[in-house]
Amino acid sequence: MNRLYSMMGTGTDVLQWLALLIAVVSAFSIFITLLKSMRERRYELALMRVMGGSRSSLFGLITWEGVLLSLLGCLLGLLLGHVAMQWTAGLLADDYRYNLTGWRWISAEWLIIAGSLALGLLAALLPAIQASNTDINETLGTTT
Repeated sequence: MNRLYSMMGTGTDVLQWLALLIAVVSAFSIFITLLKSMRERRYELALMRVMGGSRSSLFGLITWEGVLLSLLGCLLGLLLGHVAMQWTAGLLADDYRYNLTGWRWISAEWLIIAGSLALGLLAALLPAIQASNTDINETLGTTT
């Protein structure tokens, strides 16, 4: 039993490192998406500034977009994870008589949500700073 537990402990550690790697890659993906979106919407953001939008409102808009993207991705990932666990639990119950469920909420999942929000906020900071510091005259003076 101890040998089995030690083997499972190594597998659990590998899965935790894999999850961390996926979270970091997701943060880079959000960062790249927001940066690309900000560059494509540069003209629209400059028009928002001309129409009375402040630098802080643009900063908040881009930051909110990053946090919202990461929150939606996190919630979708958690939902898919629970569905997959429920499906696996059904297979295990049929074959091995294990009584598991995928619908149990683990308290550590709050940490996943908090970490996802923090990564989304961190990934959105640079695009938000660039959007809020966009030169209106230069952006609207050139046509693309």
